[in-house]
Amino acid sequence: MTPERNEDNEKKCLCRSCKAFTRCNRDKLDSLFCAGGKTSCEMGDSDSCFCGFCPIFLENKLEGRFFCIEE
Repeated sequence: MTPERNEDNEKKCLCRSCKAFTRCNRDKLDSLFCAGGKTSCEMGDSDSCFCGFCPIFLENKLEGRFFCIEE
């Protein structure tokens, strides 16, 4: 199941606090990768992602990681 891109989910999203999230992502309002898909921005250190702790990840029973760099 793909999460909806809505205001409630945007507030729960941890992507903006991830070290991989860059200024490019902020400037383009590019977040909530689990709902929006791969980013067009070059990402920082994806090893620092913590998708498994995200409320949206847990609520939607998502699998995998690195939604920002993988489809």
